[in-house]
Amino acid sequence: MVFNSEIDFARDVNKLLSDDELFTLAVIAINELITPDEHALIFRQEINQSMHLLSSMRNRGLLVQTKAGFSIHFLLYKVIIKLLHDKHYIA
Repeated sequence: MVFNSEIDFARDVNKLLSDDELFTLAVIAINELITPDEHALIFRQEINQSMHLLSSMRNRGLLVQTKAGFSIHFLLYKVIIKLLHDKHYIA
């Protein structure tokens, strides 16, 4: 019996991440990090909505928060970049 240890994130991405989360990850992938103010400006929403989304993604382990802003968790970076590329969120 052989077990595949690879996780296929792309298969169930619609169940795992919302469009806003995928676009947020794409913005962070391109810019390396984002502040709640920048996120609110890009997504044309209130800062508290952006902070809620970013905090939720941090709590789920997708993002890390520093004094400078939010960035993609380093252990998930390659997987997230591949996912975003495969789903055509980034080139």
